[in-house]
Amino acid sequence: MLLTVLRCESFLLLAATILWSSSSSSVEAQKAPFRVIREWKYLNFTWDGEEHLQDAIAKGLYVPKNNAIAGLSYHKGYYYLALPRMKEGVPATLTRIVAENATDTAPALQPYPSWKMNSLDDCAALQNVQNVEIDLSGRMWIIDGGRTNTMSKEPSGKCRPKLVLHDVAENRTMLSYTFPESVATSNAFLYDIVVDGYFAYISDNSRSDPGLIVFDLKRVQSWKVRHESTMRAQLNATYFQVDGFKVDTPINLAGIALDPTKGLLYYNPLSSFRLYSISTEALRNPGWTNTSEYIVDLGPRTSQTDGMVMDDQGVLYFGLLGSSSLAKWNTSTPFINNQELISKDLAYIQWPNAFAFNDEDEIVVLTNRLHKFIYDMMDLSENNFRLLASNISRKSYLHAKPPTPTEITTTTTTSTEGNHIHFQMVTTPTTTTTTTTTTTTTTTTTEKPTTTSMKEPVVDSETVKSVPAPTSKSERIISYSSSSLLLLLTAVTLLL
Repeated sequence: MLLTVLRCESFLLLAATILWSSSSSSVEAQKAPFRVIREWKYLNFTWDGEEHLQDAIAKGLYVPKNNAIAGLSYHKGYYYLALPRMKEGVPATLTRIVAENATDTAPALQPYPSWKMNSLDDCAALQNVQNVEIDLSGRMWIIDGGRTNTMSKEPSGKCRPKLVLHDVAENRTMLSYTFPESVATSNAFLYDIVVDGYFAYISDNSRSDPGLIVFDLKRVQSWKVRHESTMRAQLNATYFQVDGFKVDTPINLAGIALDPTKGLLYYNPLSSFRLYSISTEALRNPGWTNTSEYIVDLGPRTSQTDGMVMDDQGVLYFGLLGSSSLAKWNTSTPFINNQELISKDLAYIQWPNAFAFNDEDEIVVLTNRLHKFIYDMMDLSENNFRLLASNISRKSYLHAKPPTPTEITTTTTTSTEGNHIHFQMVTTPTTTTTTTTTTTTTTTTTEKPTTTSMKEPVVDSETVKSVPAPTSKSERIISYSSSSLLLLLTAVTLLL
């Protein structure tokens, strides 16, 4: 049964009293509702004059209905928005807008770093950016899938997938790394990225070869981790509805989130009801082959998830596509029975695609109605893209303090590709280190967490307080659920 919504007549009641609370966790109650800070009917750009705009339209380089925001990041007063070139007519694949409060809630997007760096079919420029991450030193890690027009019958595969590092303060490109074919094929779809010191973990959403790509900046080297059952679409989860629109297609590995304090990367296929984790210590070892040993099935959710993000206190935030909801989970507690529904609105939270944290300790959510974009059903007279913000007094996972290492071992591995230095960190005194006789790489092993097998969740009916939007365009408030809804959410996750 689909979740139901009851509209509350009192706007003030919602704005003043909605709480976020945590059951058996250290997360304190929060009192800030989501509000709409930006919204667009369609996306326009900061053109170099009217002639530039008209020329782009005439040449088919700008088709408004074919532009959609899919990636979101924040750094020092700017939101960085990624517009993957899934269809023809996307003039810039990476852009930014000023983050401070503005009277214009639908600002034109500024191509970043420049118009030239967004030139179509120029493999030295950005071609198809789905997401970026900006570390605390101001390095922007840009994943560029290379292929364009990926939703057309004949995608353009002129350029190879690459990772670009760009210094935001100096506005200069530091590195452009093209992935080898063995890591990212010409059909790769680089989807999401998180940064772990000198390492980056990237989800490849490819239909033919999904997996987690690991990039080591110190060695300027990459490799890929694959796992068939947890990284491919699961056939029982290909179907869902958003605002009455049916989506029924298998979608592989999508959003990822990093908890550096626990040394875990969280991930799931979009077509899945389950959440998984994998040890980052294992990911950082290019010689590691026993994938299943370090992967844990954490259990079911009530719906499919696209974007997710971790804060600096180990709380994971994620969207629930089928119920137009946002949820969170304190990762210090079991995933089962500890997921909290924090906001639900069938009108405003349509396809939560990406998350970010700004300098005001707010979490910012991008919603983009991707279900309509996929089927060319987007109405440009309606608001289709939104940034929603809520002050939760938290920062990004990048601010989390990693555990103090008890030991750092350095070993040299000789291979046909040359000499590589492998840095491995032992984070707990109980971890044992063993060396095999078939390789010179030192491998650390830890006790494997216990996994459980559970039924897929059954969605039960649920009452959520919501309010009509105020008339002020820049101060619309998005509905919250009360903390008691956690009991209803968790009651539907059943053990076999």
